[in-house]
Amino acid sequence: MGWNWVKHLAKSEDVWVLTRANNRGPIERALAKEPLERARFIYYDLPRYLSFWKKQHRGIRLYYYLWQIGAYLRVRKLHREIHFDVAHHITFVKYWMPCLLVLLPVPLIWGPVGGGESMPRAFRRGLSGRGRLYETLRDIARSIGEYDPLVRLTARRAALASRLRRLRRSGSSHSVAGVSKSMANPV
Repeated sequence: MGWNWVKHLAKSEDVWVLTRANNRGPIERALAKEPLERARFIYYDLPRYLSFWKKQHRGIRLYYYLWQIGAYLRVRKLHREIHFDVAHHITFVKYWMPCLLVLLPVPLIWGPVGGGESMPRAFRRGLSGRGRLYETLRDIARSIGEYDPLVRLTARRAALASRLRRLRRSGSSHSVAGVSKSMANPV
């Protein structure tokens, strides 16, 4: 999904994309076939010893938080040189996870975000025990995320955010619109 946003925005705007280093190969292959003259890519990963947390989803959310901190520091440094007009957080698409780019002194477009869907309880009866546990833990994580101070800060400060009822509970009241020169952040 993030790639399509970058392709679209780069048709008319300068776009700086911060993404994980493991995306370099696919991005460079795609650019060889279809160059995006106005897109610049910055690859960032946490130190290798922290990759333990993302293996088999054991601590993917902790890894994401740590990545957000490092990504913010990297983008803040870039912003001092480039002076972005706007930041746009495109992927990881969970409204209950923060985007620390909201700390930059530019407007943040947060989304599209999702993750607010819940499987109806009546449907859960058809799941295995493991499936029911997964859905229950997902509901708990989402509920906790709605009270996370960084998520609430992201929702309150985002200049624009996808419309989602649960976003409103976190403090957002904005909807998606167009952008100018952007900093895309496909996680």
